[in-house]
Amino acid sequence: GLAKGRMRRVPPSSSRCGASLPPHRICLADAARQTLRREAVASEGVAGDSRGDSAAVAANRDYSCHPDTCDSSAVLQELRKVLMPLNTRKSAGRMPRYEARGFTLGLALGYGRGAALPTAATRDWPDLTRALCAACREADPDFRFTSIQVNLNTKYWMHTDGADAGPSRMLSCGDFSEGRMWLHESKAGTWSPVDSHDRWVAFDGREFHLTEDW
Repeated sequence: GLAKGRMRRVPPSSSRCGASLPPHRICLADAARQTLRREAVASEGVAGDSRGDSAAVAANRDYSCHPDTCDSSAVLQELRKVLMPLNTRKSAGRMPRYEARGFTLGLALGYGRGAALPTAATRDWPDLTRALCAACREADPDFRFTSIQVNLNTKYWMHTDGADAGPSRMLSCGDFSEGRMWLHESKAGTWSPVDSHDRWVAFDGREFHLTEDW
């Protein structure tokens, strides 16, 4: 979820994504979309996928899946071509003077139909979908995912991504500061800031996480 979120500075009156557009947060969720009990996270710590993805990340407390900063200019350029709708996720909040915007690309559960279907945003912006998928594959070729959450100026309240398999990737890009994600580690009972500014990070979306103020 993404990221994710990792996060800024467009006045509410702005009607298009221009050069001054702040961070976009991309949270990429693992392929298996299923309901997972929170009790499992509490009892097992950070549960990873079959490759021990999130468990290894938590054990090392190193959230970078790409050790160095990356050139996110191409991703930012594609995002700025899109006029994003308001973010309707229940856990999505906003900071004063900013509109929280965002949408989901890829597959989402078609409520009432029992099937995973492409979202409307995926059909509206196929080029953006392909560009973001390519960016994630380049950063982490072995990571499998079905959906991408794109966020702009969104401050997420404390929540978990309960419908995800857990392992997620996130990248934040743009000219901004602060607004990091704070991630809870249930096994250790601690909170840690995770900085994804121009850096791909790995985390388990089933753990509680939130966005700090900016």
